[in-house]
Amino acid sequence: MTRRQVDHRLARGVWRRVVAQVLAHRDHTVTASDLVLAAGLARPGCLVVGRIAAAYHGAPVAALPPVAIQVHAPGWSVPSGLVGRMVDVDEPGILRIAGIGRVAPRRWAFIDALATMPWDEARNLYAYLASFEQLQRGDIEAHLAAHPHRRGNGQLKQLLRRTAAGAWSKAEELLHTLLLRAGITGWEANVTIDLPGQRVRPDIVFPAARVAIEVDGRSAHERHFVRDRRRDAALSAAGWVVVRVTWWDLTERPDALVTQIRQLLAHAR
Repeated sequence: MTRRQVDHRLARGVWRRVVAQVLAHRDHTVTASDLVLAAGLARPGCLVVGRIAAAYHGAPVAALPPVAIQVHAPGWSVPSGLVGRMVDVDEPGILRIAGIGRVAPRRWAFIDALATMPWDEARNLYAYLASFEQLQRGDIEAHLAAHPHRRGNGQLKQLLRRTAAGAWSKAEELLHTLLLRAGITGWEANVTIDLPGQRVRPDIVFPAARVAIEVDGRSAHERHFVRDRRRDAALSAAGWVVVRVTWWDLTERPDALVTQIRQLLAHAR
């Protein structure tokens, strides 16, 4: 097509820019894979890092520009829609996509995203990665030990501190606070339970009462509704009482929630 034809389609909204001069049809949903390829077209040979690399590996984060790419010196210019970051990717497993795009290795990408995303998003991502055993605390600790001065280490250390008691998400942390303030004891956080054919890890368990509490936060569980309900059914079949707690319960009716938990425990015992 001529430049005029391209401009005409852009002006009419038939096409839209992804990054730089890379275009997509208006009806096409741009994915993380598309953004990796777009970055490779806009800056051949570049390595995608950060949020988009994590999204490419399946992390539930928004796949939206700008796309972070590795640069090797300060002041390097990058095309619009891309942002350069001076970072060394020191793990094996860099992927090449369709001969065009390059993306950081999976574990490295997850840790890099946790270090550089806004705090609330990083906390939610950690809750997902920990819940589905995609990343362990030890992985982050090893990263910090190997790279004591890397950008974002402060946020990684804060993440480890805030989740040390087993509250992986902000919603879980809020539930822990409510239970502690109410003086409710006998519970453990994120304990593995072996069931026939599967292992599950409820957010809170009261082992003596065989009560499990699952916290449906603002985002961590939304993508796995069916899977979570199947897990609830498996726990119930094994003799556990399962309670689902929502963000609204935690923020709008905390006193009523505490009363409900007390009554449930009294009845279970």
